[in-house]
Amino acid sequence: ETMPAEIAAAVFATKGAVSDLMLADSERSRGAQDPLVGTLRAVRALVWRLYNRGLAMDDGPRTVHRLDSALGEIRRLEAEVARAGIRPRSPGTSRTSTTELASRLDTREVILEFVRYASGESPDRDDQDRYAVIAFGADARVVAADLGPASAIDTAVAVYRHHLLQLAESGAPPGQADRTEYLRLAAALSDLIWAPLQAWLPDSGTVIVAPDGALNLVSFAGLPDGDGGYLVERFRFHYLGAVRQLLGMNARAPGGNGLLALGDPDYDATAVDRSEANAAAEPDVLAYVPHAYARNTRSACEGLASVQLDRLPGTRPEVEQLLDFWLTNSSEPARSLMGVRASEDLLKQEGPGRRVIHIATHGYYASAACRQTHGLNFTLQRKVAAENPLLLSGLYLAGANHHGDGADELGIDDGVLTAAEVAALNLEGTQLVVLSACESGIGDVRAGEGVYGLRRAFTQAGAHTVVSSLWPVSDWSTTAFIRRLYAGSGGSLPEAMRQASLDRLADMRRRGQPDHPYEWAAFVATGDARGLSFSEELRRYATS
Repeated sequence: ETMPAEIAAAVFATKGAVSDLMLADSERSRGAQDPLVGTLRAVRALVWRLYNRGLAMDDGPRTVHRLDSALGEIRRLEAEVARAGIRPRSPGTSRTSTTELASRLDTREVILEFVRYASGESPDRDDQDRYAVIAFGADARVVAADLGPASAIDTAVAVYRHHLLQLAESGAPPGQADRTEYLRLAAALSDLIWAPLQAWLPDSGTVIVAPDGALNLVSFAGLPDGDGGYLVERFRFHYLGAVRQLLGMNARAPGGNGLLALGDPDYDATAVDRSEANAAAEPDVLAYVPHAYARNTRSACEGLASVQLDRLPGTRPEVEQLLDFWLTNSSEPARSLMGVRASEDLLKQEGPGRRVIHIATHGYYASAACRQTHGLNFTLQRKVAAENPLLLSGLYLAGANHHGDGADELGIDDGVLTAAEVAALNLEGTQLVVLSACESGIGDVRAGEGVYGLRRAFTQAGAHTVVSSLWPVSDWSTTAFIRRLYAGSGGSLPEAMRQASLDRLADMRRRGQPDHPYEWAAFVATGDARGLSFSEELRRYATS
């Protein structure tokens, strides 16, 4: 019989392997001058050009053939790069022991490594998949538990998310009936993924969760604790793509400097307006682009092509207050981008080298229902999305309502910052990215590899930690949570996240409002939070 420690070692060695390769490729792209890497970039550029050409021209068979050839060449070059020994700084897929990982934990920290795995003889049969969890603390004692069929857990997550998304669509604050319904649904999910570990878990402390599959879309802080409260009232929560990432957290590049805060984009700004703002800010505005081939390429989803956005008035005071307080109480510089200046071009120019990047805007995720299109467009979109699902999520910035009109002619961005474009940036040294945007934490979920969306993209670009949301939240609730987050940032990030939730929770109870987690549990922090802190004076931000 396989021992828990052996199971854990196997999971640590395999989960997130593809992600490691993606991150390693990003490191090479940001710094290496190897000819193989240059050739690989060039072929990837060809893929983007073919994709754009295919969407615009009716030469389907020829374009599809060239696209197939280019994708095959990418796979060949990636294998050649690997054989050439160009290695990442990350630990990769080397064998990792529980003892080694446990040595990185404090006495009050616990790891939960979830894994979705094929239990039957056919790895292509999803109906045979199951979930399991590996749990251990600083004492390295391992508990391994099978959680049951993946179909049951995935269904419970889907029902849980459907409830939250219905609340978002209604636009009304949750009522008492909504809270009662949530507790019923969330308790059913908790019975599947949390209850099996309760006898082993401590009463309090920090739980570091490395989810898998659909569990990437669950806010553990908002699950009921069985005593009428929520898990956030007992635990701090932090998230990782895979527990193995703990090993690379002490070897990150030195931090950047200062704050960049973006908010209240003018979605109706024309290409000419944005071009003039770019020129006024910096004549050589396009010099920053390391991967220009990713510009203005987005999902072929027809629904996204017709989106018209309203401005988010609450994001302007959110950015102004954060900027003013930062400049008053911190020795580090700060810049803001708002209105027509809250553009892709200026974000890409100003973002690299910042220690903290705060973005308050609309976000999007192209769900499966949104990807319905026809003919060549669908064929090409399906092929490219299979290679790069980072096209399916992003952020709307200045000019987004024009959907690229005039952008290519002026050599500027189109106002839709896809996750693919984010991943092409160089944010090495950025300690924290806060995405004050709806559904900024979701994306295409893949077993063993997490969520291919904005969270993944900012990590791939080099950011250490990303705070993002798992469902749409009102403008006001988002601003209130973010203020509380920065207010508690003099301590650890997991504690600041917990305190922001507890403060909002206490406020709702004090006002006699239903304490539904929809209002306070949407935001999650993912990545390397160690060593992340702000000036102690920023604690006063909440009351300024």
